[in-house]
Amino acid sequence: QSCRSLDDRDSISWLKNDIVKACILYEIELKKIDSQAESKRLSFDLKLELLDKVMCPKFHVDKVPLRLLCTYIGPGTEWIEGAHVPRKFVENGTIDDFICKNKMRFLKGEKEGCILLLRGNEWGVVHFVAKG
Repeated sequence: QSCRSLDDRDSISWLKNDIVKACILYEIELKKIDSQAESKRLSFDLKLELLDKVMCPKFHVDKVPLRLLCTYIGPGTEWIEGAHVPRKFVENGTIDDFICKNKMRFLKGEKEGCILLLRGNEWGVVHFVAKG
């Protein structure tokens, strides 16, 4: 089900429930990658944005342990599995050139409404957040 198919009151309720589910998924995944997360109280930032331009104009890897992205309306995040991208292109900032030259048959995109959990830091997923 999508946000678009509901009236205003139902949309707000649906969105609230979806955000709660996303936060629970985030917490579960964070505990898998952070051995200390189980023993400490977790807190994280939640940001909802209405975008009229591309949020991240280039492919990149986030400098956080875990990022959750969900596009509710519009094109979703495009991403590439780490095994298909030589790290040197990420490190030296030429990942966009590498993707263009190789026509990236490995490029994947998420549909609107899909929750995407991306690991960050040095072994993170290369991604691009499209315009909503």
